[in-house]
Amino acid sequence: MEEVGHTELRRHGARDIPPCADGLPAVRGCTGVCGRIARSARCWGTGGPAQLERVPEVAGIRRLAARGGTRHALREGMTPLAHELVLAAADGRPIAPTTRIRRAFATTAAEIAGAFRVLVFNAPDHRAHLVAASEAEEVGVLARRLARHLGSRSAVSRPVLLERAVPVWNAADLRARIGEILGATADPFHEASNLPDLLGLRVVARETGDVLRDLLPDLPASDLVRHLGTEDLSPGCGLALLEDSAAAALGLWRLAGKARIVSRARAAAAHAGREFGATERELAAALRLTVRGVQGLLSASLEPDLVRAVRLQLGLRERLLGLAPFVSGRTDPGPTTPCRAASPRDREGS
Repeated sequence: MEEVGHTELRRHGARDIPPCADGLPAVRGCTGVCGRIARSARCWGTGGPAQLERVPEVAGIRRLAARGGTRHALREGMTPLAHELVLAAADGRPIAPTTRIRRAFATTAAEIAGAFRVLVFNAPDHRAHLVAASEAEEVGVLARRLARHLGSRSAVSRPVLLERAVPVWNAADLRARIGEILGATADPFHEASNLPDLLGLRVVARETGDVLRDLLPDLPASDLVRHLGTEDLSPGCGLALLEDSAAAALGLWRLAGKARIVSRARAAAAHAGREFGATERELAAALRLTVRGVQGLLSASLEPDLVRAVRLQLGLRERLLGLAPFVSGRTDPGPTTPCRAASPRDREGS
């Protein structure tokens, strides 16, 4: 293994590097550029050379030098902006092949996203990709925790292993990686990624949006919307897919049982239906409930972000599946913008 010492660092553009462990390679505990480069290494002192596999960020210098990027990396202090983790299914099969598993993967990734400042995730095939603004020392912890959580979820139960972790050094590379990760899927609804959360269609991993805005404050929304297959993100107005849209907005497979999260989804669906003019009877049929049950949901506290997510999920499904607009039989249209709720007379003429 080669050493990366002061002479080589200076040759690639570093200036005024202070003495570091008597001329030994850059290590933790030294000041200036040396210390920042080897954040994840031990300070070897007289203990021997810092080999590349033991100092991952020094190994990053070597790779950047081969591509002519060392000068820029050193100018940035050699602290990666983020790390991309690639996890692979141990059996080589797709990690999230069905809607149920895709939603379970998303909710599982969301559970640990905040602690590790995850900004993007997706599981389009037999590999899962995450980008996290975490230190190098935290990358392995994140991978192990995600693997453990996925293995414990009955819906997923798919052993995954960390295949590689790649530092992302600057905003341009980060933007490119985000585009590649979010765009790599055959699922038109992107349910195994956090793209729905970033665009307000889901409220499961909203923290990822905060991290993304922190690192890329100038990222235009169009860079994210283009992955959806439609530029129209207006709210939908349909009853046929209302129940599934409410489930998708919270990462649930379906609305079944009496768990609190299911009740939240049903209440949001009922409020969304009222917004576009559905009657209580129509909502009861769409949600497979009694009219009294719908009335109880409508009396529950309103969650505006969740209701909007349900409407956006509806709109996306209606456009991608080519469904006709919903027309209600309600006499009093109520708040229906941007969808029109028709009177009985309009309905008879349609």
